[in-house]
Amino acid sequence: FTDCTFNANRGGTGGLLVGDRGGDGVLELLGSDVTLTRCTLQSNEAGVGGGHGAVLAIDSTLEIVDSTVSQNNAVAGAMGFGTGAVAVGGTSSLTVLGTSFSDNIGVDGPGGIDIDQGVAFQIEESSFLRNEGASAAHAAGALHIRSAGTVVDCSFTANVGAAGAAGAVTIRNGGQIRASLFQSNEGGIGSGPKAGAGALELQGQIDMVIRACEFFENVGGAFPGGTGGAGAVSIRGPHDSLLENCLMWRNVGGDGLLGGAGAVRVNSGSVIGRTEILNATVTQNEAGASSGPDAGAAGVQVTELSEPTIVNTISADNTGGDEIVCTDCSTGPTVVHSVVSGGYPGAGNLDVDPRFVGPLAGNFRLECPSPARDAGTSVGFSLPPRDLDGLPRVRDDEVDIGAYEVVSPGAGTRYCVSLPNSTGMAALIDAGGCNSVGEEFLPLRARPVPNTVGLFYYGPAQIQIPFGDGFRCVGGGGGSFYRLRLRQIEN
Repeated sequence: FTDCTFNANRGGTGGLLVGDRGGDGVLELLGSDVTLTRCTLQSNEAGVGGGHGAVLAIDSTLEIVDSTVSQNNAVAGAMGFGTGAVAVGGTSSLTVLGTSFSDNIGVDGPGGIDIDQGVAFQIEESSFLRNEGASAAHAAGALHIRSAGTVVDCSFTANVGAAGAAGAVTIRNGGQIRASLFQSNEGGIGSGPKAGAGALELQGQIDMVIRACEFFENVGGAFPGGTGGAGAVSIRGPHDSLLENCLMWRNVGGDGLLGGAGAVRVNSGSVIGRTEILNATVTQNEAGASSGPDAGAAGVQVTELSEPTIVNTISADNTGGDEIVCTDCSTGPTVVHSVVSGGYPGAGNLDVDPRFVGPLAGNFRLECPSPARDAGTSVGFSLPPRDLDGLPRVRDDEVDIGAYEVVSPGAGTRYCVSLPNSTGMAALIDAGGCNSVGEEFLPLRARPVPNTVGLFYYGPAQIQIPFGDGFRCVGGGGGSFYRLRLRQIEN
């Protein structure tokens, strides 16, 4: 289907195929291959008896490209649940590219897309706005995922989860989300064992990956009789998932007997789970209000047998409780080479101002210099190759703390081509640091030249003339050039 519009259809009377349980609003695919390109599916509704608002695909190949899916509604019925827009199951494959999902409402299901076990899927460059799940704990506002696949470069804004469900996305048993924005989503109020996280919930026993995502102003669900939902992310179950290169700011945990964590809650239950949080920046979040005797975690809350490892992470300037809190833990988290306001035990941890460039404006890159610069570690951990801006994460075996690497303006251009020296390697002379004289931070390095002092010269012109055993590569008018005075020499 190309350049098509499906508007105000109703399953049972206006759908293309009617099933025994009540028809789906637009399409019901059984063993079919269908592509929707530049199509609009709007204001459709499942038929009486229960169904999905727009599309159901079983054992089919479904592609939705550059389309608009909005204001579709599921209907409760004998089948027990319905997705507001699209449901995919069986041995299907799903591809969604450049498509917007908005104002869809599920019943006992998510508002946007439900992906069942065994479905291969990829969702890229798509947006999910104001979708709403209803009536069940698996009814996240935008996506409910139970299979391995990828969500890349998507935005989730102002979605609302059903009671006990995440505001935007619930992932069970596999899946990966990269380079996506979660903003102003709201978790469902407490139901059964939990309240919904503001943005994202990871469940099950299969590892999941959340990489290079931003979580901003999401709100966890309230739970007067239990623990409020985490402001941004809830990690539940005995899996070893990975949360890396993520920025979490101004999220708010849900109120409860124990206030929800401002940013992240990790709870593996009665089985050990070893989630890793690598190079995250967690700041300006707020724990939910507690009606009980204990305060929630302003940044990260760890419970029961969870044993997460937190590495190269900034948890600073969060409010409403301690930065990292261990509740009913047997062992608790391992925190190393991280900046934690108020301090936290662990090798290389710092209780300092990380010196963000513009925290009031939402710029959490590091100033030059920052105490978090080169204070991280790459030993024993598989760090991401690039930071949240896409810049190299590890430089000369050095790594910064937080989601961003410091961008060094450098001190000029290196003109010469290095030649092998006595070590058998080519020497390298470089400069980094800051371009502000007031910072007094200009590291100059010559290596590998053991037991030898590097001489640094600068000038306005590139030249190449004999100089000692090598060449001089800078000069100026009349051959003038200048030597930088050394303040400190290090091997």
